[in-house]
Amino acid sequence: MPPNEALVPIILPLRQYYFVSNRWPEAWFRGGAERLRAANLPHTVAYCRALAGLLLTQAFFAAQSGQPPPAAGWLGECEALLQEAERAGGEAHRERALFWQWKGELERALAEARAAGYKALEGNIINNLAHRSVAAGRLAEARELFLELLSLRRESGAPSNIRLALLFLCGIALRQGRFDEAEQRAVEMAALIGALSDRQGVASGQLGLAVALEGLGRFAEARDLCLEMIALWEELDDRYSLAFSLRVLGETEMHLGRYQEACATLQREVRIAKSLGFRADLVSFACGLLALAALGVGDMAEAERAARECADVYGEIGRPDHFWPHLVRGHVAAAAGRLDEARREWHSALRTYPTIFISQGCVWEPLSGVAAFLARCGEAERAVEIYASARRYPFVARSRWHEEICALPVAAAAASLPPEVRAAAEERGRARESEATVQELLAELEK
Repeated sequence: MPPNEALVPIILPLRQYYFVSNRWPEAWFRGGAERLRAANLPHTVAYCRALAGLLLTQAFFAAQSGQPPPAAGWLGECEALLQEAERAGGEAHRERALFWQWKGELERALAEARAAGYKALEGNIINNLAHRSVAAGRLAEARELFLELLSLRRESGAPSNIRLALLFLCGIALRQGRFDEAEQRAVEMAALIGALSDRQGVASGQLGLAVALEGLGRFAEARDLCLEMIALWEELDDRYSLAFSLRVLGETEMHLGRYQEACATLQREVRIAKSLGFRADLVSFACGLLALAALGVGDMAEAERAARECADVYGEIGRPDHFWPHLVRGHVAAAAGRLDEARREWHSALRTYPTIFISQGCVWEPLSGVAAFLARCGEAERAVEIYASARRYPFVARSRWHEEICALPVAAAAASLPPEVRAAAEERGRARESEATVQELLAELEK
């Protein structure tokens, strides 16, 4: 065996380690693929699997970090390599699973992962299937898939994977208004974290728990967790984890009405994320939060600037129609009095709302903002009804930001309504089903 070929079997477990640990070393895998090609080795089964796997994993991490995928034609090269390995009598179920997953054929990917006995990837694919169901508005189907994922993760016994499944189920419960179940999922997450002795493991778990607590409107508790995490990440000089924790901290500070602190926290997060070379959600989502926090302090210039950057970054990464920049621009345009623009943005936010989920660190919904927009348009009774519907969610009802930015315009418009009309509108709103309300408002805002 040539000396370089001795490295081929080592590449497979290394690739698996980096994939499962959720690090984003896109350059590492790109360099590995380049070196493997340059070695001019015989196309053995191990070589074909290794090179295809490196390309697929490079593409995965490139997508996660907002970088372009491997060179054009890489997917065809992967398929040719896998066919070559299979013709030679080898099996490549793991790489086939990654290949079909990348192409979006998740059912085929799941079958290959199961054939390989590759539990880690099987769980990732079930997770993707569940998120696909969420994006299509099929929440009941998504919940069943997340329950399957939770069962699979419990078999593996990895606390981090179990916590993520619990977080996803918490998100479904919040969307469906089953707040007692969401609370129970948070209790389970906290119990898993409490059983850990590893400080980094504890801090990583606290991030997901903080997001869940935000969804439950327990902002002060979420903030305390974030401060604990941030102290550790600063001590370890883990700037990537620090950036994620700062983003959640900034959001909790904003909900608590600590707007100046939120702005400073989010500005720091954006600086760190940019210094690490990230442009995707680490920058774009934080810029959106910064725009909303700026509304809290009445700084319209900063709100406008941050909203533009949020939208620009989403455009750069190929997601110009994402829910988040529409929601942010809807709030900013309405606050600035540009009601035609706000109407368009709120329509787009409602249309794309099913694509957002708690796993993205987002516990926002569009109804409170639409209610404030309707109030500014003079539709007082309708605004009262929609805000009462939004207020059923604890992350709206217990948020000072929602109270000051959304509820106050609604209350001002409602002052002209007779008390019995206002009370009836509130009662109708509390009885509303969220998803049906979103569809109804979509039709109204098209007019």
